[in-house]
Amino acid sequence: MPLRFSRVLRHVGAVWLVASAVASSQNFDAPLAAADDFNLMVFQGATLTNTDSEGRVAVGGNATFTNYGIGNSLAGTPAQNGDNLIVGGNLSYNGGEVHYGSVVYGGSLLSSPAVPNGTITQGSVLDFTAIKGQLVDSSNQLSQVNSNGSITDDGGRIVLTGNDAELNVFNVSGSLLSGAWGISIDAPTGSTVLINVDGLVNDIEYVDFRLIDTDGLGSTDARHILFNYFEATQLSVAGVGISGTVLAPHAATTFNWAQIDGQLITNSLNGTGEVHNQLFGGDLTAASGMMVPEPAAPLLGGLGLLALLRRRR
Repeated sequence: MPLRFSRVLRHVGAVWLVASAVASSQNFDAPLAAADDFNLMVFQGATLTNTDSEGRVAVGGNATFTNYGIGNSLAGTPAQNGDNLIVGGNLSYNGGEVHYGSVVYGGSLLSSPAVPNGTITQGSVLDFTAIKGQLVDSSNQLSQVNSNGSITDDGGRIVLTGNDAELNVFNVSGSLLSGAWGISIDAPTGSTVLINVDGLVNDIEYVDFRLIDTDGLGSTDARHILFNYFEATQLSVAGVGISGTVLAPHAATTFNWAQIDGQLITNSLNGTGEVHNQLFGGDLTAASGMMVPEPAAPLLGGLGLLALLRRRR
């Protein structure tokens, strides 16, 4: 092989390796950073009734709250004096209060909550389009992580078992979870659990949800569990208490008579569900070494360059 062509080949290989490393590491250090410390993040509109979100709430479109409470767990935290309800469109608030912090709305104030420890102002403080784009990117990339745990169907109870002390990943069929009457997660204390769920239409309804320990390695907790509904355009959560954060950036979510111990991040939201302020604190950095291999654009471009050089020779 001529010297010049050999150098080009080595250069293309190096470029591809660097680009692959960058692509595989992005978003894993803080995949939900764009949602900051929001307990509930909705990109478009939300209608919520007769319940509460213990932490901060952001809604990109119009928001209607009836007998709803926000931020009752924020006393004594930095968020206590921040903007704890942010609405990009019109705000209608009929009964209930924002317990701590202030309210900002971008459209019209149709009716207002009680705000005993803050103010209500009109303004724009979040770029919801940019936030959604970043979280969609994170969701897509997380969906490409290879599974290292096992999934068993024990007569309709789906058991997710992982023994990695750092990160346990499960790639689950949405239809499997939708047909389950129970879900159990068995992963070591302190380990992070990533559950990628496929399918355009999903539900998790009237399910007995448990965190278990069958191997003596302890049990993980809600702050270390992330459900990634990376494809869902419709998601129904009903009659269940979920331990973990739910990321469904494309979904129109209905949320009735249920609770989530974690963050809920979705496209639109309607219902009576309750969100407890247990923000995701898992460590997903190990996922960068567990990616599904796929052709990289720099490699394809490099191969094209090599073909051109060969033709010129």
